[in-house]
Amino acid sequence: MKMELQPVETGAKKQMYNKQNQVLKRYKDRYGKYPPLNKNGK
Repeated sequence: MKMELQPVETGAKKQMYNKQNQVLKRYKDRYGKYPPLNKNGK
């Protein structure tokens, strides 16, 4: 219920960060280190 009180942008941004973190975590699990920063800014 608390989510409804937050602005939409905050929720969307948080969701994006969570997804990004999941990808980084998966990469770390596979390669044992974090990936270098992408040069294309994605």
